[in-house]
Amino acid sequence: MVIKECFWIIVFVLAGAVLYLFFPAVFVLFVPGLVSTYALFRKGEINRMERVAFSVGLSISFVVLAVMFSNLYLGMPPTRAGVILQVSLMCVFFGLAAAVRRSRLWDVLMLRTGNPKRTLRFLAPVVIVSLLALNIFYPLVFSGAGVAYGGEYARYSDGSFEDMDGLKISRPCLVGFDNGLEFIGYDISQPLRRGKSAHVNYYFRASLDMVVEGVSVVTDFGDDVVFQNQFAFPYAVLSKGDVVLLPNDVMIPDGVPAGGYSMGVSLFEGYFSVGADGSNEVGMINVPWYFDELYDRSMDVQFFYNGVDATAGNAFSGRQRVYVFDDKIAFLGYDMDMSVVSPGQAFQMTYWWRSLGSVDVDYTVFVHFIDSKGRVIFQDDHALARPSSEWVSGDVVSEKYDVRVPYGISEGIYRIRFGLYDVLSGERVALSSRNVRGDAPYLAQVTVREKRLSDYYLGGDVRIVGTVDEGFGSVEVLNPVLVDYGPIVVLGYELDALRCGEGANLTYFVKAIDVYGNYSIRTLITSVSGSGVIGFDVALPLMDDGEVVGVVVAVDVPLDYGAGESLFTFGLRDDDSGEYVRGGRVVRDVVFVGG
Repeated sequence: MVIKECFWIIVFVLAGAVLYLFFPAVFVLFVPGLVSTYALFRKGEINRMERVAFSVGLSISFVVLAVMFSNLYLGMPPTRAGVILQVSLMCVFFGLAAAVRRSRLWDVLMLRTGNPKRTLRFLAPVVIVSLLALNIFYPLVFSGAGVAYGGEYARYSDGSFEDMDGLKISRPCLVGFDNGLEFIGYDISQPLRRGKSAHVNYYFRASLDMVVEGVSVVTDFGDDVVFQNQFAFPYAVLSKGDVVLLPNDVMIPDGVPAGGYSMGVSLFEGYFSVGADGSNEVGMINVPWYFDELYDRSMDVQFFYNGVDATAGNAFSGRQRVYVFDDKIAFLGYDMDMSVVSPGQAFQMTYWWRSLGSVDVDYTVFVHFIDSKGRVIFQDDHALARPSSEWVSGDVVSEKYDVRVPYGISEGIYRIRFGLYDVLSGERVALSSRNVRGDAPYLAQVTVREKRLSDYYLGGDVRIVGTVDEGFGSVEVLNPVLVDYGPIVVLGYELDALRCGEGANLTYFVKAIDVYGNYSIRTLITSVSGSGVIGFDVALPLMDDGEVVGVVVAVDVPLDYGAGESLFTFGLRDDDSGEYVRGGRVVRDVVFVGG
């Protein structure tokens, strides 16, 4: 009898190995259910046809549930190797259960109550309730018991602070920043979904009496910053020990692969990072996969469409996204050189395309920037770098474009959506990929943030020119304007009181970014009543990149200029070409001229 059982065990092991090596799909969708039938049913309770049907049904149920659980709570991506490993462990588990059931240990367990059926009726609900409890309370049990503080709490809401009591931090941690703020933990809503917002409560504590102003909170997700969230820390006067709760919604992009991501919290003053006393990594989040995303980027899937390979090989070096338009053009991916820009600033986007077949139309690309309400705020439509009618099947086309954010755009996070259309008919090209809905998939997001004086100048000595005693000194920019012309940034100006028939000093504060020529500032002071105009050029000195200079020039106001309000404007001119430098906004300030 023992020899016979050993023989069949060897046969099952060899059959499983053959299926695993040559027919992995059969192994995954049949073998675990087959083994489980020997653990669940006694000999003679089901016939062969019933065993085969149960094997397929139970395999599908067990595999899907196991992979979902491991991905949702353990952070394991549903890769082929991971699925095979979990199926193998299930087979071992059910095999051991079948062996126990055939041994005396099973008889002892069943006979404790003297009634095997009563024992099974008792165990079944216990197991079901235990699994439900584990599924519901897992995040609470394994995310920390929560930390309560006895001090003062405040929550920022609608532009004001309101007192709160009885708060607990479910994910406590401690990161000390050089400006006196301490990050002491956070709460995050569960579950997380791609394309949805997750609510996060950030807790900060003041380590000293301080005023918080001009500080931004930036959260990076992933070691290589797969996606990011940013919001402004509100102006606050804090006493030592005050705890502030800042609620914020974090958008998880559609294109983010499922899996675990590290979470790091940083503080910025302008574009400069505030130093921390250690690592700013505060925990992990897990972006799970669901049934409708079974063949998404989280799996080891090589993308084909109708048998045509839509990958780029060595020609692609960006962030991979595969979308197919009208069975003829495949979008392979993109890249962008920055994710945080200011109004008026330009950033570069790169697109990769591949031809899957000939087309007769020269398509145009539309690129929309969408706010949180789904509105198109600005766009960057452009023709393809190489007309699509000239593409040959297999061609890979890479194109780069400078995208300028318009002036006047509100601060916020804008999602990038794109697609193809025929400029003559105005019709969009249908998206034939099965991995996305609609005809305009989302790519990424860009954060728009206003520039501040601290982004360019943090104080310190400035070289003063145009006066008798030129030299270096510490100054205060009284009228910051922040006009970024590219090579030159005008930080601000200082203008003495103007009076008819008298002189006054005008000082421009400028910073060299990438100076490659000679420049001057053209200044106009125009009376609102039209009685007088003062115009002159302010030549800028030779400057090193990164240097801040204060240029002083005398302004002579004619006696007959006319008292009253005047319009003060200026612009940057390239002296080598004689043309005005475009791109910076026009500054128009009102000044008063005394009589």
